[in-house]
Amino acid sequence: MTLARDPAPIRDPARGARRPAHDEPAVATTLCVLVRLDRLLVAIPAEMVQRLVLAAEVVVVGSTGGEAEGGPMAASGELRVRSGATYLPAWELGRLLGIEVATEAWIFLAAMSGEPDADGAGHRTPRAAGGAGLIALGTGPCLAVRRMPAPAPLPPGLFRAGGPAMIGTFAVDEGLRQRGLGVAGLMLDPVALVGAATVAAAVRRCAATAPEEAER
Repeated sequence: MTLARDPAPIRDPARGARRPAHDEPAVATTLCVLVRLDRLLVAIPAEMVQRLVLAAEVVVVGSTGGEAEGGPMAASGELRVRSGATYLPAWELGRLLGIEVATEAWIFLAAMSGEPDADGAGHRTPRAAGGAGLIALGTGPCLAVRRMPAPAPLPPGLFRAGGPAMIGTFAVDEGLRQRGLGVAGLMLDPVALVGAATVAAAVRRCAATAPEEAER
C-alpha cells in the first residue's frame, strides 16, 4: 500500500514561514458559455443556459409587439421564435448591445436574473423572472464552455446602458486573439439586460398564445 504524501510546503513571503500547498486560497470561477459578437467575446453564466442550437434549427415567427416594462435596454427588438413545437420570446444579443452581427446560434435561457447578494459582496444569484419559462437569445457563434475568473469592473462609459446586467470585463486569452476571435471580453446577464419585468411579461404572453400559434 502506498501512502499519500503531504503536499509540498510553500513559503509565506510575509512571515518567512512554510505552510502546506493546500492552504492556497481558491480562485473563484464561473462556468460560462462564450459567444462571439464581431470582435467582442461575451460570457453568459452557464447556470442560466438550458440549450444551445444552430440558427437553422430555429424559425423566427415575427415580432410580438410587447411593451417595455423596465430594464436598461428593455424590449429592444422583441421577437417570437419557434423550435420544433416550442414557441419562445426572443431577443438578438447583437442588437441589444448595438453590434451588427448575423445570428448564427440561439441560446435557450431560463427566465432568471442575477442580483447581488444581501451582504453586498457582489455574488450573483439567479432568481425567477416571473415563474418558469424559457427565452431565446440570438448570438454569433458559440465558441466554448469554460470556467472564467471573476471579471473586472466595467470601465465607465464603455456601454451607454446596461447597469447591473453588465457583470464585468475579462481579458481575452492570447490564443483566441491570435485566431481573430475577439479582442475584448464582457460577462453579462441577458435577462437583466432586457429587463426582468419585460422578460416575465413576454414569457406570459408567449404561454398564452402558443396554443393558437400551434394550430396555424
